[in-house]
Amino acid sequence: PYWQRVLRLAVRYYFETNAPSTVDLAVALAQVVLEMLSYAWLVIERKLRTEEEFDTGRHRATRNIRDMLDDMGIPTAIPGKLPALAAWRADEGLDGPWAIVAVRNELIHARPSVDPVDYEPRIQAWTLAAWYVELAILHICNYRGVYRDRVRGEPYVGAVDPVPWAV
Repeated sequence: PYWQRVLRLAVRYYFETNAPSTVDLAVALAQVVLEMLSYAWLVIERKLRTEEEFDTGRHRATRNIRDMLDDMGIPTAIPGKLPALAAWRADEGLDGPWAIVAVRNELIHARPSVDPVDYEPRIQAWTLAAWYVELAILHICNYRGVYRDRVRGEPYVGAVDPVPWAV
């Protein structure tokens, strides 16, 4: 019952991230799904941390998402196909989970700025976050086959890759 409830919500929210009214909402909602899945995975399923450990500490959302992905065998480096995201604030040594949370925080905790908004890193953060959600759901369902890698962006039918943890 617990995993049914979690996966039902995760899939519903995942569908919403794929048809957003704005890219900003898609990034925020995808992070919500990643945090929900990381709690279910790290605290409930794997018991790798307590509820208190999950909820405390600086950069906890980044840490929890990264630790879930690492435990599942999902790469956390920003893929080369997302150069605008990799270049965005690159001096801060970001990886994928850090970038997603940082983009979301920039959106939610809006600060005054004179710089024009560059939407390309936001779009690529959305792509990466949705990819992480897809892979996490597949992993939780114990899937070991091939899938279409949204980051790779191959437009051809049949262009599939094995899931990362099955390689």
